[in-house]
Amino acid sequence: MTNLIRQALDAAGYTDEPATEEALRGCFLDYVAAGYWRDLDFEDVIAEIDEGTITTDQMIRALIRG
Repeated sequence: MTNLIRQALDAAGYTDEPATEEALRGCFLDYVAAGYWRDLDFEDVIAEIDEGTITTDQMIRALIRG
């Protein structure tokens, strides 16, 4: 999983961040806050991450595809 997190962070330009789930969440939330995915609301995404509705794998795929 660490390798995939590293790929996602690198693809998003977060090359100096450690390959951790916490760094991945922070990166993903930064992109949501910036409006990268227009259909996602920042507050809703935080809740969905906390509930497990948005998974680590989904965040990885979204950032790599970005």
